[in-house]
Amino acid sequence: MKYFRLIDDINFPQRWYLGDILETDDNWQFINGHKINDKLLPEKLSVLVYLDGKPMDFTTNEAYCVPIVSSRFKKQLEGIDGLQFLPVTVKGNLYELSYFIMVVTNKKNYINEELSEFSKFVENDPIRPDKAGHYSWFSKLVIDPSKLKGEDVFRVDKGELYLVVSQKIKEAIEEINATGTVFIEV
Repeated sequence: MKYFRLIDDINFPQRWYLGDILETDDNWQFINGHKINDKLLPEKLSVLVYLDGKPMDFTTNEAYCVPIVSSRFKKQLEGIDGLQFLPVTVKGNLYELSYFIMVVTNKKNYINEELSEFSKFVENDPIRPDKAGHYSWFSKLVIDPSKLKGEDVFRVDKGELYLVVSQKIKEAIEEINATGTVFIEV
């Protein structure tokens, strides 16, 4: 089975841009690869559109890459192991829309470092010393197929900004012509 990075289409024509989730101080919790205890969250979550444009089925917020998805996107992926959806209101100048935060609850170390091209944060890094040993970027991400155990979706362990989906997920998303998605084979 093939796997792909799922990323926000930054070239989507006249797209919107979303800011932080407002009611929490910790947007990182939505991308750390763990299930969220929604009872610990505020009753209602919202995200502001900081640059108006066309709503998209899949968007990530700017600073944290938290996936924000439409109802039809959620409906297409509902029941997939490793996904949790939390309601969020997207507030623009001319609209208020019901969307969902898509939380990926799997974090896996399936990287083939020999074939990948990447950099890691080092000890005493001037920007993120707390991330020593974590991936800072990939110019080429390659998954080791011998490590895969049939997961359809996961975040890269020690590289949580990288969201990986199976061909099954890619095809399900393409089936509904979801806007805002780009797939890069890994």
